[in-house]
Amino acid sequence: MRRPSFVWLSPTLTVVGKRFGIDTHYYAKNGAIVGVGHVVTILRGFVTGYIVARFFDPQVYGQFQFMLSVIGTFGVFALSGMAHSVTRAWARGDAFSLPGVMRPQALSTLVVSALLLGCIPFLGRFGREEFAGMFAAAALLFPLAPLAMVHFGSYTVGKGRFDVGLKVTIISSVLMILITGAIIAFRQSAFLMLVASMTVTPLVQLAFSRGVRPPPEEGTKNTDAIVRYAWQLTFATLPSELIWYLDKLLISYYFGLSELALFSVALLLPEQAKILVKQFFPITFARQAANGDSRARRSHLLRIVLAATGFFGLGIVVYIAVSPWAMPFLFPGYDAGRLVLLTGIAAFTLITVPASLITQYLEAQGMIREVRHSTWIATAAFGVSLVSLVPTFGPLGAVLARGVFRFTNAATAWWYLMRAPVRTA
Repeated sequence: MRRPSFVWLSPTLTVVGKRFGIDTHYYAKNGAIVGVGHVVTILRGFVTGYIVARFFDPQVYGQFQFMLSVIGTFGVFALSGMAHSVTRAWARGDAFSLPGVMRPQALSTLVVSALLLGCIPFLGRFGREEFAGMFAAAALLFPLAPLAMVHFGSYTVGKGRFDVGLKVTIISSVLMILITGAIIAFRQSAFLMLVASMTVTPLVQLAFSRGVRPPPEEGTKNTDAIVRYAWQLTFATLPSELIWYLDKLLISYYFGLSELALFSVALLLPEQAKILVKQFFPITFARQAANGDSRARRSHLLRIVLAATGFFGLGIVVYIAVSPWAMPFLFPGYDAGRLVLLTGIAAFTLITVPASLITQYLEAQGMIREVRHSTWIATAAFGVSLVSLVPTFGPLGAVLARGVFRFTNAATAWWYLMRAPVRTA
């Protein structure tokens, strides 16, 4: 796929770039590609998100969301920082051994598979014997996604090959839409949805990863550094990733799968909007990792975050205004009053999404200490909010707890960025 040409816009892009101090040509080319991917992602999200939630029985949809939460919780032990570490190496042009980084990633995924299998004997104690098949399937299929992300996803982001990533997005989205449509039409099954969601995209990524190889390295210095940074980043973000799915698990435990379905539906549209916006972040990550650190770059980043927060806030106001009639129309099978309240608060908490660029900057510059402190403080606030709010307020407490985490994380990331000494190359 050819990259889009912006020759006719070149003078304007140059002027804008000088005015705001950014490489507008780079962002225009790659932003256009990601924008096309947005259209595909919206269509895929409509089918795999809205239609599934709309037509699946709430109990079945709750089963699917419960399994995603369990997999996400255990998934944090699969060396989650490796993909970012390898992306950083690609962006910096470092030579490294691909088998050398894939080996520890593969071993860590096997640990997660073992944990999922280990849960099966205990399902009967909680009256969840029907989940045994899904736990077994999850254990078998789990390694696919992390390995595909390290091999293929890190390359496309680090080297700016968003055109290749777009091909994968289109192919995997078409396949997922067809499979999901068939499941909805012929058999509503949380098991089949789980298998499809865990296999389609990783298999397409692995198919496209053939021939993707980094420059050969003499010795193991860079590879060892990549693996070491991956462990450091994993440890720094472990608490937040470990606890992020706890709200759904608590809701299912205290209030049942139907309430979990209500909570998931309330988050569906706001979280889809967040995912769509954050798809542009990898474009910035490659530049953040390749460029050095300075006070001027930090100040410039904060100005961009503040401006983006203003635009994001306008979108949230529009969403909250239309949700009282849109949500009952889209999801008539759920309590309209509670659904509108939950989705409005969930949308408001997303005003902190642009601040994620600050945490991304810290990761790109290798500021592990700052990432660790910021994440752990926010996670502690999140954990206290969850255990104090969810048992009493149910889904509403979980939404409020997510807001506590996001605002705390944004504030602490900004604080540590401003106080950290400038790093040399």
